[in-house]
Amino acid sequence: MEILSIMNGAADPEIREKIKRFALLKGFLTWTPETGPGKAGAPHKTVLAITDMEGAEVYKRDMERLYKKECPGAILFSREKAIRYPEKNRELAAICISCSLSFQTFQKILFGNIQEDVMKNRRYCFGKLQMEKKQHLLIEEGRELKIGPYEFDVLFFLLEHMGRAVSREEINKILPQRKREGGRNVDTHIKNLRRRLDLNDVILSVRSVGYRIDGERFYQKMTEKQE
Repeated sequence: MEILSIMNGAADPEIREKIKRFALLKGFLTWTPETGPGKAGAPHKTVLAITDMEGAEVYKRDMERLYKKECPGAILFSREKAIRYPEKNRELAAICISCSLSFQTFQKILFGNIQEDVMKNRRYCFGKLQMEKKQHLLIEEGRELKIGPYEFDVLFFLLEHMGRAVSREEINKILPQRKREGGRNVDTHIKNLRRRLDLNDVILSVRSVGYRIDGERFYQKMTEKQE
C-alpha cells in the first residue's frame, strides 16, 4: 500500500510545524519544497499541498506543478475574517482558509479534499511508526514489529481517536465476540502495547472511563532521534 504525503509549503515556521504535527497524528508523511519527498520505505503519493500567504508566493511553482497533477491545494489566510477564493490563487489551490490552523481545521481540509476510500486504503505513517490495517503490519524504522492482531486493532483504534478518551466498552466492541471478556481483557492488551512499544507515557489511563493517546507525547515519541 502507498503512504500518502502532504507538501508542507508554509513559510511561517510555526504554521509549518503545526502542519507537520497534525499530519503525523493523522498518519501522513510530510515534505517541504526544500527537502523533497525523500525515502519513506514504501511507495508514497502526494495528495495535498498546504501553504500560507507568504508560502503561496515563495513556492508558487511547486503549488502549480502539484495542482496541475490534480493534487488539491490549500492556502491559509490566518489574518483574514472570512473564507474567500482570490482569483490570483485559483491556479494554486482548491480552497483558501481564513482562520488559524487548528487540528479540527486540518482534519476538515483532509476530509474535504481526499476521498474516503483513499484515506482508508493506505499505509499510515506516524513518523517512525508505519501501519497497514488490512495486513496488521507494524513497522518501526524499517523493522517489522510482531504484536498480536487484537493488540494491533486496539492500537489502531486509539490512534483513530487520537486525544479522545475511549471507554473499555468501545474498545471491546472492535474485538471478536469470543474475545470480549470485559475490561480486564482490554487492560491486558493495553499493558502489552505499553511494554512492547515503549508507550507507557503515551497511552494514558482515564479514571472511570478507559484510555487515550496523548497527541503531543505521541508526536514527540514518533519524532525523537535514536541516540
